[in-house]
Amino acid sequence: MKSVIENLQAVLRHMSGIYVKLLAVAEEKREAIIKGDIAALEEVVATEYKLLEMIQQADKVRVGLSTQAEEEYRIPKGERPVKLKRLIAALGAEEGKTLTQVQSEIRDILDKFRYRNRQNQELLKSSLIHVNDFMNMIKECSGRNKTYNKLGRECRSGLNLLDRRA
Repeated sequence: MKSVIENLQAVLRHMSGIYVKLLAVAEEKREAIIKGDIAALEEVVATEYKLLEMIQQADKVRVGLSTQAEEEYRIPKGERPVKLKRLIAALGAEEGKTLTQVQSEIRDILDKFRYRNRQNQELLKSSLIHVNDFMNMIKECSGRNKTYNKLGRECRSGLNLLDRRA
């Protein structure tokens, strides 16, 4: 039978794998944003939600195993949920070493994920600014764009955003 720590390590490795998938999805999201592909973006967001649900489920298991390890190893009770850092400090060097490695892997992946999310956020902001500017330009031009023919009479022409001479 596996020990609580081995089970905890397995859950953390599973979570690490999900985070790697989430990082790949963040990259796909970036590409969809850049291309302006709304259908692909919807698909990516749906995948992202599924992965986040998987992380939530795995995290519940992690919290349960951490609490169980706290009791099994008679670690003084502290804040809830039990922090991995506290478990590592209370365990011996050997058992704590593997948990430290997995924790480090997860931190690295999450740092990359946060960076990619900030990039995606900036891309979305600039896209929204561009769309809003374009919509404002259309609003300003509609109804105010008067042109006159050779006889001096007002002509109603559509919105001319492009110069055909160019």
